[in-house]
Amino acid sequence: MSLVLETVNDVASHYKKNSAVMFSPQDLAYWRPYTSLVKMAQTSLMSLSSVRERHVMVDSHKVSYWDIGSKAKEPLLLLHGFGASKEKWAFLIPLLQAKYRILVPDVPGFGRSHFYSDADYSLPKQASRLNEWLDQIGVQHYHLVGNSMGGGIAALMATTHQYNDVGRVKSLTLMNAAGVAGENRSPFENKLLDGENVLIPNNLQEVKQLFDNTTHEMSFSLKTMLAFFMANEFSHRYLVNHHLFNQLIDSTGEVLLCLKDIEIPTLVMWGAHDKVLDPSCSRVFAEQIPRAKTHILDDVGHLPMLESPRRCASILHRFFGQQ
Repeated sequence: MSLVLETVNDVASHYKKNSAVMFSPQDLAYWRPYTSLVKMAQTSLMSLSSVRERHVMVDSHKVSYWDIGSKAKEPLLLLHGFGASKEKWAFLIPLLQAKYRILVPDVPGFGRSHFYSDADYSLPKQASRLNEWLDQIGVQHYHLVGNSMGGGIAALMATTHQYNDVGRVKSLTLMNAAGVAGENRSPFENKLLDGENVLIPNNLQEVKQLFDNTTHEMSFSLKTMLAFFMANEFSHRYLVNHHLFNQLIDSTGEVLLCLKDIEIPTLVMWGAHDKVLDPSCSRVFAEQIPRAKTHILDDVGHLPMLESPRRCASILHRFFGQQ
């Protein structure tokens, strides 16, 4: 375990040392979100399905979220990854909402939730904010699914969110989750060592490369179309995302340290062709979490809920049904 932690910290230190992007947090003090046409279209489609965006204040942040379905149903919380927003779950939600009350936040700093240049966006702090958000909206016990950065946050929530000393997370699904180093470095991690971050694009070509790195079989035409409509938003978030990533990567080691304390049923789901976080990471999670089982998805990259939503939904329904 110490070797894995050293590897995680080694990637972080090399990236920050070699990154050519220079800025001061003060430069971001007056930054405000920008919404792409793709995100506006997704939000409009959700609105047609009677889904309304809601907001609560947590730690001085307005947290934007969707609350879908009857409160009589079992709650299911979905956490997106770095540089993303709640809209990343738009294809999976319709396949789950008949049985579950779906809760989908924009993690603070991302999407339409507030960002402050002087705030703490480390993974433990984000877990604390989301615990407080759930307390505010009255959710006591829930299934928890996190992708990438959201998976790292979810792992921390599974060990910290309690009520009367009883854990509130009923089951945990780590979907291509951040927080450990695998036996092999991914193409993304190799580029990080040289100071290059493909998750933070700044122009149309770099957004296309982002989709090349995060998906496995997305068609060229779809990638080109999405890149065209999303490039302005990514460019607008460029320095903000660098600021957030620096805090994320500095705190990634905290995830590894908490895994042995996760006592709930856990599903480690991974795309076999993930170029961001190597599939060998799934074995580290499974070895460290006492009650973990693993499911590897063929022909899928870093975003299973986007690339193969029907398969994801089927696996999740089966896993939740076993609890």
